[in-house]
Amino acid sequence: ALRQFDTPRAIYDSPSSVFVATFLGKPKANEFTGICEKGEFRCELGFTMKCPALLIGKVLLLIRPERMRPSSSGILAGDVISTEYQGNRTVLHFDCKGRRYAAVTSERPESISRLVLYDIPFEDAMWFDATTCVRLA
Repeated sequence: ALRQFDTPRAIYDSPSSVFVATFLGKPKANEFTGICEKGEFRCELGFTMKCPALLIGKVLLLIRPERMRPSSSGILAGDVISTEYQGNRTVLHFDCKGRRYAAVTSERPESISRLVLYDIPFEDAMWFDATTCVRLA
């Protein structure tokens, strides 16, 4: 069944559902579950960040690996499991509390530490209903 019809770029940037968001892109979008309340997202992994004020209840936050930002004070910490050097970029696969995530960086693999810290930019976050998996914001 057709899930969304638009240009590839528009679908990649504004997917209508979790299925569409995770279907497009390699590595696939990172997914976090949590609760939104009073403009704050509390992730089940223990970090908090701003969320749209209109969101209330259990939600899914998706972020594309290339949109995660390395930061010395990042909200998401993980242990690097593997790196994939791909010429102009390196894909990091890391573990955070037993879950696997990915990030894309321009750093060469030999310069990457075993522990990584990332921020999730609010403007790049995609918010979905945790039950229906439909895009909210």
